[in-house]
Amino acid sequence: MEEEREIEHIASKEELFAKHRIDKKRFYELRAQSKGLEPVVRIGKNAINDNVIANIMQLLRKYRLIKIKILKNSLDQYSLEQLIDNITKSCDAILIDKIGLIFTIYKGNSK
Repeated sequence: MEEEREIEHIASKEELFAKHRIDKKRFYELRAQSKGLEPVVRIGKNAINDNVIANIMQLLRKYRLIKIKILKNSLDQYSLEQLIDNITKSCDAILIDKIGLIFTIYKGNSK
């Protein structure tokens, strides 16, 4: 059962790479680039709403690679994984890196 999930996860990751026109090498380049970034979005107690998503999408259009910080008080309602999943799906972006409550997402040119 766990093997099936891992295979499904890998397939979906490969699909995301193809959709955003990146390969493994580019993924690791983006991850290295993300180390020097500061968070440009902070998500607090109001968690995620339409304005936050619109702001993130605007920043992704401008910079393509952005870092987001989740404040601890937003974890009262949702788990960190739920918040990240919601943001990446809503913005049609790919998760590049996650360390603690800070994560980096990328949105390339979609096919």
